[in-house]
Amino acid sequence: MVLVALRDVFDTIFHPQGRGVVSGALIRGVWRAMRGVAGGNHAVLSLAGPLAFITVLATWGVLVILGFALILWPHFPEGFAVADNVTVDGGLDDALYLSMVNLTSLGYGDIVPTGELLRFVGPIETLIGLGLLTAGISWILLLYRVLSEARSLSHEISLLLDAVDTTGIGLPGIEPQVAARILADLTTRAVTMRDDLVHSPIAYYFHPGDRRHALPLLLPDLIAV
Repeated sequence: MVLVALRDVFDTIFHPQGRGVVSGALIRGVWRAMRGVAGGNHAVLSLAGPLAFITVLATWGVLVILGFALILWPHFPEGFAVADNVTVDGGLDDALYLSMVNLTSLGYGDIVPTGELLRFVGPIETLIGLGLLTAGISWILLLYRVLSEARSLSHEISLLLDAVDTTGIGLPGIEPQVAARILADLTTRAVTMRDDLVHSPIAYYFHPGDRRHALPLLLPDLIAV
């Protein structure tokens, strides 16, 4: 479970294609569920992306907690020194508790491993927990940049289309050099955006509530201009 979570973190955030197996399945599952619930309600559908993001992060944490709990469980209670005011019966709940404490680096000290190898399990899980926190923050920052650039590009295309509707003059009606610069800039940014979306496919599922920010709907209209 721990290795599955770590591999999925790497594939989702650091792999050029952003192809995490677990995260991809969760994201698509959340999207399908939200589509069924939302129907045609765009306000509800816009929650699919954030909900999928939270679901993936929570699943990574649960996998690590369960994985380390299963490692610790067979050693309860003989392999641990327990504080006098703490009762440990050696059940899975005790292992889950200690695993959560290790992951979050709280270090209460009420249950302390005494075995040679068990003493290394806690620090290893704590390091993984800090890594998950760092990976989550990195993913948020990356996703924010992708969504911000997509919103900016979509808004500029929307303004261009509004100008065409207002004046009745399309790109073929203006000076060729000016039209070429406009198209070159939009093409470069669209290609960059395509690469960003390949690296962060979860951004596809952040449904915009405003049509001016819906890049897939605006590009066909731009081509028609």
